[in-house]
Amino acid sequence: YAGAPLISPEGLKLGTFCIIDAKPRPDGLSLGDKQNLRELAAMVMETMVTRKKEMERIRDEKTRIIACAAHDLLSPLTGVQLNLELLMTDEALNKKLDANQKDLMTTALRCSELIERICLQAIESFRGDLVSSKRNRIGDQNSDHKEFVAENGLVNIAKLVENINHVVATYPKQVPLFIEVDDNVPPEVISD
Repeated sequence: YAGAPLISPEGLKLGTFCIIDAKPRPDGLSLGDKQNLRELAAMVMETMVTRKKEMERIRDEKTRIIACAAHDLLSPLTGVQLNLELLMTDEALNKKLDANQKDLMTTALRCSELIERICLQAIESFRGDLVSSKRNRIGDQNSDHKEFVAENGLVNIAKLVENINHVVATYPKQVPLFIEVDDNVPPEVISD
């Protein structure tokens, strides 16, 4: 049995590259064998570093693609939101709509705001804090989200369930759907 340490470029000891032989070697390894063992350990470490960099590159590329798609969605989404808000503030139209139709428009606006938050979060995760100030400004205008998610990440379960009920109510159902919160569920949970 012989081993050589696997040391990362940062100097971290990750483990040992070991060899085992069926026959004993009372004198140990020769200098050449020791050098070969160290070189094999270095090759293993180089392979591990290369794989790690490749995985990071793939992850970064996926994140970039998601952030680009999210960015591309924001422009048409803003148009949808503006049109919904215009329709909701049109007094003549509001007089003609029944309560269910008004709820549908409110739900559509809430859904678009949720999509906007998802897009902004994807962009923020890619860019870091560059978009953070814009997201906070939009978040300040978005009272529905603030109703059930506080600044510290606490989610108000009752408000969340109410918003889910609004979204689900718009879909036709063959069987009635009821969402209830068990008594054991805390009134607030932490969310990211």
